[in-house]
Amino acid sequence: MIQARSSWSGDQESRQPTVALQIHNKPVEFANKIWLHVIAAREKNVCVRIRKGGGSLDERELLMPLLFLKQFFLRAILLEERDVSADKTSEQRALLVESRRL
Repeated sequence: MIQARSSWSGDQESRQPTVALQIHNKPVEFANKIWLHVIAAREKNVCVRIRKGGGSLDERELLMPLLFLKQFFLRAILLEERDVSADKTSEQRALLVESRRL
């Protein structure tokens, strides 16, 4: 089950949503096979569709800051990198180096 909690910060005109995602009470970056499909991007926010296991069950659409989305993917890359054997491709190494710089 995907749970989403959202909160708002800032004044009335510049409010920005922040979203905390959990799956089975674990942070989303530690769950396997979670797919975020970008639906639309507007200014600093992006609307994404979240799918568990690539299927359409528990599908939700959320608006979240682009920064959060970027951090999510960086964590996912780093966690995936830990699981890759010592035989890494140059593309995977480049992604890891780039994510560590950010």
